[in-house]
Amino acid sequence: MDARRARTARITLDDPAAAPRPRSEVQLEFGPWGMAFSQWSVEDVRSRFSFVPVRQKGLRSFLRTFWLNADDSYDLVARYTDGFPADPSCAARRADLAEVTAAYRGSGVAAKGTPLTGPRLGDDPSLFLSPVNGPVNGPADGEIGLPGTRTYHRSPGFVWDSALEVGDSFLADGGRAVGRGHSREVWNAAVTGPSVAGLGAGRTGDEVTVAAGALFADGGAGRAGTDGAATGTATLTQGGRTLAETGLAGCRPDPPERCVRRARVGVSHRGGPPRLQCGGRHAVPAASTAR
Repeated sequence: MDARRARTARITLDDPAAAPRPRSEVQLEFGPWGMAFSQWSVEDVRSRFSFVPVRQKGLRSFLRTFWLNADDSYDLVARYTDGFPADPSCAARRADLAEVTAAYRGSGVAAKGTPLTGPRLGDDPSLFLSPVNGPVNGPADGEIGLPGTRTYHRSPGFVWDSALEVGDSFLADGGRAVGRGHSREVWNAAVTGPSVAGLGAGRTGDEVTVAAGALFADGGAGRAGTDGAATGTATLTQGGRTLAETGLAGCRPDPPERCVRRARVGVSHRGGPPRLQCGGRHAVPAASTAR
């Protein structure tokens, strides 16, 4: 490889009030091979990276940068397919970006949460779930007050994975494609309960499995959530009869054996199909506190 042939990827944005954050992310894939890294640097991310032009079918990659002004957050992704072009620069225009307004509900008491998001390079979930406006000086850089509303400007044409972390709770979606124009999202809205999104629940023979990571989702389609501070029980019933019961305290996706209970669930049982019920204490969001 002749590094002298490298060309600088100059990233620009037509918002003169917006400044880039000293952070960037890079991901590459070529067949079964891949690599990714996130970098914090005092060097200007607008001209931090250089690429050697090459044509290679199947090689895909992106360069992600973060920008802020007083009111707006920008998440800019330059995507390269089948190699690297002779000019890898990216001139982003605000009018061409996807604008997403996200409303984050609260639980009636003062709290802070950290919204996270990341683009997918291919079909797999994003390798980077990052706060758009942090962290640079520490995790608090990415926090927002709850309830609250934020507007994000993102590169269109990607599936974006998003999540919200509030204390010991973590709420994530299954990814959403965003295009140019404006859209809205609502997070952390009541009522919280079990979700069957993704691999949230399943049955093999007489064994029913409900993933701990799906017990505390909000009402958003395709979302799942967990809460490490929750207490109470999860009960599997059929026709008013308890088949199995397990405590929720300490029940987390890893290790899941802390909350495993098995019960025989036969199709010939009277009383209809089994039902999962959860009871106990959890920081349930209150819709009335939304802004």
